[in-house]
Amino acid sequence: MTDQSTALRDQISQLQLQAVADQQTLNELRDDLRQQAADIGALEDMLAFYRAVLAPEEVDVPAVIRPPELVKLDDTSRWRLSVVIHRSEEGDAVYRGQLSVIVRGEGPGEPVLSTLGEVDSATTSGVFPLRFRYLQELQVVISLPEAFLPETIESVVTLTGPVRRTLRRSDRWQDLVNSGHGAQL
Repeated sequence: MTDQSTALRDQISQLQLQAVADQQTLNELRDDLRQQAADIGALEDMLAFYRAVLAPEEVDVPAVIRPPELVKLDDTSRWRLSVVIHRSEEGDAVYRGQLSVIVRGEGPGEPVLSTLGEVDSATTSGVFPLRFRYLQELQVVISLPEAFLPETIESVVTLTGPVRRTLRRSDRWQDLVNSGHGAQL
């Protein structure tokens, strides 16, 4: 009986080890599936973006200002704003002009804007050069003064070539934060 009970204990021990290994494998597979689902979601978002660029809904304007993305940086007063401008007309002419970003709100002081590559040389004018054939993304760091409550972000594109046109887009700050585009880095 002892040989049989020893054999049964060994078998139970092996089955327990196998169950632990199976559980680890199952957890790894679930993690992989979650990551793949996130990757697929990101690819679907990218596909929707490029479809909008290739077949824009607004055909009466030469370029389109996409909804901006707002991401909170490491401290409470700094945000990264990403703005994408793309052509809405066929052709391959190079568009030139400038993007003006204006943060409106309540409180003392003015927000300071700078391109991410030029954080040291901040500009309070909020004017950035544009030059693109199909699309251009600009990333801007917004440093808010203490006690300043932002309300809107206004994006103004002034095209100077090959066509002259001014395009405007205004977004409520809180809408950008609530849309998931206000995530923290």
